[in-house]
Amino acid sequence: MLKKFLLALIISIFSIKHLFDGRNYNDYPIVAFSFAIIIIQSLFLLILPKRNVSLFGIYYVFAFIFFGYAPSLEYINEKIHGTTLGFDSSDYLSLNLIIIMINFSFYVTERFLLKNKRSVLQLEQVYISRKNTIYLISLLILSIIGVLYTNSFSLVGVFFRGGLEGESLTERYSPISLVVSNLSRISSLFIFILFYTSNKNWKYKFFSFIGLIFCCFPTGMSRFFVAAIYVPVIIVIFPNLRYGQKIAYTLLASLFTIFPILDKFRRASSFDSFNTNLSSDFFIAGHFDSYQNFMRVIQKNIVTNGDQLFGNLLFFIPRELWNDKPISSGAFIARKLNYGFDNISMAYFAEGYINFGYFGVIIYTLAILYAIKRIEENLITAGIANTYFYMFMIGFFLMFLRGDFLVAVTSLTSIAAALFLIYPIISSHTISKRNALPKNS
Repeated sequence: MLKKFLLALIISIFSIKHLFDGRNYNDYPIVAFSFAIIIIQSLFLLILPKRNVSLFGIYYVFAFIFFGYAPSLEYINEKIHGTTLGFDSSDYLSLNLIIIMINFSFYVTERFLLKNKRSVLQLEQVYISRKNTIYLISLLILSIIGVLYTNSFSLVGVFFRGGLEGESLTERYSPISLVVSNLSRISSLFIFILFYTSNKNWKYKFFSFIGLIFCCFPTGMSRFFVAAIYVPVIIVIFPNLRYGQKIAYTLLASLFTIFPILDKFRRASSFDSFNTNLSSDFFIAGHFDSYQNFMRVIQKNIVTNGDQLFGNLLFFIPRELWNDKPISSGAFIARKLNYGFDNISMAYFAEGYINFGYFGVIIYTLAILYAIKRIEENLITAGIANTYFYMFMIGFFLMFLRGDFLVAVTSLTSIAAALFLIYPIISSHTISKRNALPKNS
């Protein structure tokens, strides 16, 4: 415990030292102090508790980066996203108080309300018959075609999300196309996991891995969807990461190292100016705008009385049949406030405010705490399909919390569809670790 305390203390010191630069803003000391509380609180709640891989740990990574470290850098650098309209001290203090309370509610739930804490995440081995092998390979080929289709059959779009010069020529952002794209990618992930944990020889595992890389090329996807795909891969390949907080630490370290490098490859032209220099500038760019967008909806008191939630849940209804169907909350705010672009995020808790005001923040917080509690207590022991779902959620939860909710809903729909496609195989062809596997076929 002493080592963990010292580790949390050391990281906290390095994470808040930029707040002591002696700025002369109005009420700077108290705002800086509130950010320091969020940063220190999130780090200590992440590091001190004894837990294995857990959604609670991933939440604290999110709170530290998206609600603490990144917005504090934006604050001291006077960085405002999307508009020239600024914030005053009361805006920062009000939101920071809400975040501190949300962090505390996560702590109380995990510490006092979470029962039957599960042991280390376990993966059962799977026997795949010749018939099911053909089915999975066919499904993988269809997944590759699906990724090509949603990128207009452009390899540039598959490998570089920003295309040649950052234009959106290769990716369609309609909800249905998001489902097709995500379904193709998630299916390729589950197929790889199936082959990797199966009785099949290395050729099938290698082929499925190549298919996964093609469908989910790191620079061809949203930065945070990369975590959703590759965290489960890491968990499967490196079982030791399932113990303790290793996967949360790995994700946290990646946000400071791998993610900034991936950002340099968002478009093919990035090769001409690529360098490996890492700086804090990455954390004041638009990728970490969820804090400010949360603060903006509170500042402007934008409440839709459930319209955004209703529209997101019914995303599958064509706009031709519902002309005024709500768009994603990020785009809704951007257009309402005349931002220069509308591809912005909206934190999960901000979605609560957009729909039902402060009452919505409370309801959304209670809802996600209940869901995580149920998942941690029950879902992981309820079968191999739920284990696959849980592994994906470990990586996806960061993106879920960042928002917006439309992306979360379409992604969860894609997960359900992908599990449905492979369920006949995993439901009746699992092999206990205590039993020998059949010979490779």
